[in-house]
Amino acid sequence: MDDNRIRRMFELKGLDIKDARLFFQMLAGVDGSNEVDLHTFVAGCMKIKGVAMSVDLMSVCFELRMLAQRESKFRKVLTQRLDGIIGLVKSVVPHSASALEH
Repeated sequence: MDDNRIRRMFELKGLDIKDARLFFQMLAGVDGSNEVDLHTFVAGCMKIKGVAMSVDLMSVCFELRMLAQRESKFRKVLTQRLDGIIGLVKSVVPHSASALEH
């Protein structure tokens, strides 16, 4: 955070936010929106308050959500492409259709 007054205010509340940009990206969510509603902001601040939870742990959680979302999209595309390949093989070699379905 560039504004020292805001940084001090957060520190007085027990919040040590080293990377404000990353913090707000995580709060904004996976969709990349630039807005954070009040409830999400307060909940995010409560998660990083104190020793038990830090922005580093929040970062890992955020990255895991991003990876899970990417993996899900990849799996859908892969399934569609494999279904297309199976369809092509079935049309070329009809007697192999039962072997491909297992």
